[in-house]
Amino acid sequence: MIKCKNVFLKTIQQEDLDDIFRIIMQDDMGSAFSTAYHELTIQTLIGYLYTTSKNSQAKAFVIRKGKKNIGFVTLNEIDPIKRSASIGHLGLDKEYQKPTKEAFLGASYAIEAAGALMIYAFEILNLHKLVAHTFG
Repeated sequence: MIKCKNVFLKTIQQEDLDDIFRIIMQDDMGSAFSTAYHELTIQTLIGYLYTTSKNSQAKAFVIRKGKKNIGFVTLNEIDPIKRSASIGHLGLDKEYQKPTKEAFLGASYAIEAAGALMIYAFEILNLHKLVAHTFG
């Protein structure tokens, strides 16, 4: 478990998948995760979250506020030899997407969770390179 000021990250378990799938499908976010060649379903979700290339690893976390799953974040392409990884996916329930004074730097819980993931990557996994991509 990775603790932040207002949220914490825990390794995704089977019982978290329904919440994660619901979050992905909010606001048509799911269409960005699905393609004509690969439809994202609850059955394919765990494989999708842990997608990584050969000789690398992945870790997937649920973002929790109290006892509620409010999002998810993944660390993919973890390469212990190159000491690098990428932030694969980050999704947050639309109810929690707005900036709040409670969250780190008055941003959102997603920023707080991403910051905790970066600290985990650099300090715990001892990586020296972390990349992230956005699309829109």
